[in-house]
Amino acid sequence: AEQLGVPAGQLTAHNSTVFVQSEPDRVLTYGEIVAARTAAWEVPEEAPPLKTPDQYRYIGQALPRVDFQEKLTGRARYGFDMRLDGMLYGAAAYPNTVAGRITAASPGSAAAEPGVVTVLAEADFAGVAAESRVLAEAALGKLAIEYEDGPLLNMADIQQTVTVGNGKATIIQREGDANGALAQDTFAQTHLAEYRTPLAAHAHLEPQAALVDVRADQVEAWVSTQMPELVRETLAEALGRELEEIKVYSTYIGGGFGRKAGMEVAVEAARLSRAAGRPVHVGWNRAKEFRAGYLRPPTHHILKAGLSADGRIQALDHQQASADVAYLFLPAFFPILAGADFGATRGARLTYDIPNLRTVAWRTELPFPTGWWRGLGLLANIFAIESFVDELAELAGADPLAFRLAHLPESTMGQRLRGVLERVAEMANWGAALPAGHAHGLAVSADAGTMVAQIAEVSLEGETPRIHKVHCAIDPGLPINPDGVVAQTQGAIIMGLGSTLFEEITIENGRITNSNFDTYRLMTMKETPAIDVAIIRSGDDPYGMGEPPIGPIAAAVANGLYTATGQRLRTLPLHP
Repeated sequence: AEQLGVPAGQLTAHNSTVFVQSEPDRVLTYGEIVAARTAAWEVPEEAPPLKTPDQYRYIGQALPRVDFQEKLTGRARYGFDMRLDGMLYGAAAYPNTVAGRITAASPGSAAAEPGVVTVLAEADFAGVAAESRVLAEAALGKLAIEYEDGPLLNMADIQQTVTVGNGKATIIQREGDANGALAQDTFAQTHLAEYRTPLAAHAHLEPQAALVDVRADQVEAWVSTQMPELVRETLAEALGRELEEIKVYSTYIGGGFGRKAGMEVAVEAARLSRAAGRPVHVGWNRAKEFRAGYLRPPTHHILKAGLSADGRIQALDHQQASADVAYLFLPAFFPILAGADFGATRGARLTYDIPNLRTVAWRTELPFPTGWWRGLGLLANIFAIESFVDELAELAGADPLAFRLAHLPESTMGQRLRGVLERVAEMANWGAALPAGHAHGLAVSADAGTMVAQIAEVSLEGETPRIHKVHCAIDPGLPINPDGVVAQTQGAIIMGLGSTLFEEITIENGRITNSNFDTYRLMTMKETPAIDVAIIRSGDDPYGMGEPPIGPIAAAVANGLYTATGQRLRTLPLHP
């Protein structure tokens, strides 16, 4: 308004420009407005009026992705694709055990290996920069490194550690007195069940990758990362440089799912670049990706409930144990103040209307890093809760859908949950006859403001579960791009199915046994079911989409397999 010399009420914004309504030729681009501003920006105390939904031109429209052509034609540049003139390839040594660490290192004979330009051996780091990635990796074996293996864990050790009753307990949800009510045992029926989920990898198709150029006046880093600002801060600390000297460019990411923090490879490339005086690219191979990165933590759940004579849940207690998810990336004092890991407890709180309700989170610590994974603790917690709800429905002699509907709260969230449950039941024709051996399984969850209900049509062929179709009703509030909502939902369901049926990291004598996709099974296209998605719009606020759809799928499949076979599976991956 100041630049155009008219009252603000006479201006209209359109296509990244601002113009005078009565004189459309008097126009400024957003860039021109910013460039001309010399004084500090004044932010109004009151929020300006926003467009009403009837004025939207793009919101709510199914629009194609702007990166579609680049990815389709192979022109998109990922972290692994980055190149600079004079660049070297770096590789860093890692211990063979999950809890191991480097205790001493010296160059050994690595510098004499073909193509090696720089060898860096320090108290906590040993690496090589060479003319090719193959030569750098080969030279690692010539470094003189001493390791401390740490505890030589097996799966039984991990399961014993991550068990309800170990670690620090924090009550994260309480209504009434579930503990007291269950202790009195005055219910018509009670039920107790335990569930477990395993260690898992992120299994993104592009491993970690970073290209860093450390110069006297500036550090530039091209990183396959979901968190460029955290990479920037980490590089500044690792190199002893001012934050203003660090520039981080986030490349396209070939799958992240919480694993593409990018700090390890960025720091490795930066340390080697500083030593070599040249840009260095570090890209992990698949074996290192499985064996050196942080993992999704295992979980353990004990649920106990009491039912009244009319089949209503009167008390429910959920005890959940998990290693860390979010605390890996937070200051050491944070767990002391907060108690339960808010990432591990995502989805652990029940959304049903139960007069006596308690959720207790047990924070257990493992001697190796565990962290973010798509949905954080959502899939594990909803698997346990929604499997248990199905078991309670059977105990009450109730239909699983009707049982859930009867226990929804009379709140906005409850009404939205009712909406997705009724819609998905309609989509799947719930209650109708299915082909012989087929069955439906139902589950529902609320996460990040988004409500999701799923029905999986499943069968058992020999000892192999088959998923024939998944119906999903999702209420994300206001869907910004419906095509993106469908794509995120389908992707989350496929990833969740892989975790439900196949995925598990195993450790023997302190070493991860998985090294590639032949030993870490993923869902294949051939096995992927048809996925039917219905979007329900509620209100004008958009909510989360990347992770909520992964929540219900494991429970939906487990519930369906129980109906089909009579076998209740309470441990992921599901092995009948």
